[in-house]
Amino acid sequence: MKITTFTAVLFATLALGGTAQAGPADGLIGQPLAVAQTNEFFTWFHLAQTTSQPCGGGQALGFRPDGEQFHRVVAVEVMTDAHGDILTMALMLDRAFVDDSANGVLARDIAKSFLRDVPGSQAGAGVVALADEIEVGMLSSGTVILRSDVSPAKPKGPPSPGYQVFLGSRESYALMIDGEALTLGNEQQEGEAVLRLSLSRDGAAPACAIGKVAD
Repeated sequence: MKITTFTAVLFATLALGGTAQAGPADGLIGQPLAVAQTNEFFTWFHLAQTTSQPCGGGQALGFRPDGEQFHRVVAVEVMTDAHGDILTMALMLDRAFVDDSANGVLARDIAKSFLRDVPGSQAGAGVVALADEIEVGMLSSGTVILRSDVSPAKPKGPPSPGYQVFLGSRESYALMIDGEALTLGNEQQEGEAVLRLSLSRDGAAPACAIGKVAD
């Protein structure tokens, strides 16, 4: 997938939106999808539903940004249970989008927002630290943070295993968080390199929940 230059006009448009508020205290996992869609993770990034299909008694749904420029390089996949509550969320980013010297700042913005908004309130220090590592990369680029509450301090030591996956130098990493499983992986989908961040309640979800749902 090809991406275009992240123009000053787009930066200005996002900046006029103001600073986003903190994520939900209890995270998006476990919330009704209808409630989650009012959260700033969906509204700030203009995520619109693209498709849905039955899955394990619930639904598997795909979302993408409604703007043409980033519609094909960002996807969010959600699996709900029979009551409409979220069991699994995954963020898919085109690898070229993450690595792009200009557009990569937005990839970092949505990735660290996913890590801060989606996990439950008991998310461990490893998740917080990974979100901080991703955000610090935005600071080091000299670019204004688009969605942040407090700028984190620069992490000490070498990149964490999760951040190595984000950077593309490691294939995968998994972390258990109080009954929730966070996984990061560099994958191939239809010949395209993609970065996947996925959070599942109880560490598992039906196979139909994740795949090409967001197309």
